[in-house]
Amino acid sequence: MGLAAAVVGSRWQLIAFVAPLVGVLCSIPWQRPASKVQVHAKPGLVRCFEAEQEQVTAWVTVESVDTAVQLFVTAPPGMDVEVVDRESARSETVAAQAERWGRYPLTATIEAVCAGGLLTGTAAVEAAEIFVFPVAPPQSTAIPRTELPDRLGTHLTRHIGPGVEYADVRAYLPGDQLRTVNWPVSARRGSLHVTERLTDRAADVVVLIDTSAQAAGPATECTERAVRGAVQVVQTALRNGDRAGVVALGGRRPRWLGADIGRRQFYRVLDAVLGAGGEFEVTTGTLAPRAAVPPGAIIVAFSTLLDTEFALALIDLRKRGHSVVAVDVLHGAPFETEQDPIITRMWALQRSAMYRDMGVIGVDVVSWPDEVTLDQSLRLVPDHVRSARRR
Repeated sequence: MGLAAAVVGSRWQLIAFVAPLVGVLCSIPWQRPASKVQVHAKPGLVRCFEAEQEQVTAWVTVESVDTAVQLFVTAPPGMDVEVVDRESARSETVAAQAERWGRYPLTATIEAVCAGGLLTGTAAVEAAEIFVFPVAPPQSTAIPRTELPDRLGTHLTRHIGPGVEYADVRAYLPGDQLRTVNWPVSARRGSLHVTERLTDRAADVVVLIDTSAQAAGPATECTERAVRGAVQVVQTALRNGDRAGVVALGGRRPRWLGADIGRRQFYRVLDAVLGAGGEFEVTTGTLAPRAAVPPGAIIVAFSTLLDTEFALALIDLRKRGHSVVAVDVLHGAPFETEQDPIITRMWALQRSAMYRDMGVIGVDVVSWPDEVTLDQSLRLVPDHVRSARRR
């Protein structure tokens, strides 16, 4: 604009004013292009258990040789990072270790100096992710007694079929296998008799985890116990040859993983709990999807039972005909500061009333105090099959 005004108005003073700017515009093609800095990490995704040490290598690639770059790898609080090898300022190998489960992103901080040395830039980017899985206690957890699917397993039932436990002796019928004939009884009674045995069946166990936002204080601290309890139940089910799955309700990203068997399923469940990988399914809404819960599955839920939507999800599963057990991971009152004893007492009475109301609907609620293990708490689940038989 200034150059145009100088030419039209024949004013040489304006030409002297815009000359430096014209020179800068003319020198743009001569300037070097901006150098691109890229950060790489190997491996980019790491899975490990608590107290395990894993190594991650991060390095930087720069298009321009004249650009000086220095790389530093840091981790969030809760994870210890130790430099194992540093080949150059652009490459670093670190050993990371965490004592608590969770998601730990490794941050690569880059300090770059331009070719002239006049400008310095600093940037930070997530180079890798480390998912630390919780270690489940070795104790086996019990499951509620209910009607199990007609599938061979390890849980003893009252149904007659293939098994090793003695049930009864009856007269021989056409079609009975010869190896089931009880020859001593047949010789005494003068006719063929066979031995009936109780069959062992497998179960479908689906774990529900309440991932909704909790109040500050004891309710937030119980999230860790809920995850550890869910992993322990899944570990026990897979060891017994049962199918196990997981459904995480609440939060920003409700997800689920269908029930399956095998050691690989255990690690898939851990991925689904922490939101790692992509083998799980993402859902919407506050209820458990029907595809995530097989017919006749046993539901074991871990929650503080402070969210009404999660309680409605348990009631909906009970209406579908599932056996539902809710483990209350909240110990005491959910107040961040100490309250009057009468308020704490009123809270305890209200929780007892909630246990009773949920039990009337068909959802058994058991408490999980700090001084009691999970397998001991689950032994308090009422045996509805036995009580129905006694009537």
